[in-house]
Amino acid sequence: MVSTVMNFSIKIISGIELTKLTKSFREQVEVLDQKLMGYHWTKAQWEELWESPSNYCLALIEKDGLKGFSLWMHSDHWELLKITVRPELRGSGISQNFFNETVKAIKAEKVFLEVSVRNAAAISFYEKLGFKQLNRVKGYYRDGSDALKLVLTIDFLHNN
Repeated sequence: MVSTVMNFSIKIISGIELTKLTKSFREQVEVLDQKLMGYHWTKAQWEELWESPSNYCLALIEKDGLKGFSLWMHSDHWELLKITVRPELRGSGISQNFFNETVKAIKAEKVFLEVSVRNAAAISFYEKLGFKQLNRVKGYYRDGSDALKLVLTIDFLHNN
């Protein structure tokens, strides 16, 4: 049920928590996205995201600010739209912990996503999480690159 994600805060590592993003962090998320992600959304896309009741932005927050975020869409399933953490946290396992704790918090049983075939680092990350390829979509992105549609069944995460 979607309402289960509305109010929670989970300690991931010392000093960093996962929380439902508030309006005060929206600008920080957009700025972080522009700095870190290769595929940038337009202002109109961000506005649509913020206004939709089926979209969720979850954040890694430390006392000095935003450390990362994940964007999710929920309809009859969960779809991961974006996930990122600051460069200084990469390689520490925090991204995997962030993903796993988020999935537990939202009680997802399956997660779907699209990733550019050009994004080898993201593909490797999703494979480590256990995602499997469903299909390839030709010319999916604005730059003409193909997307891989991936899925993860998450039964094992809820048992830990």
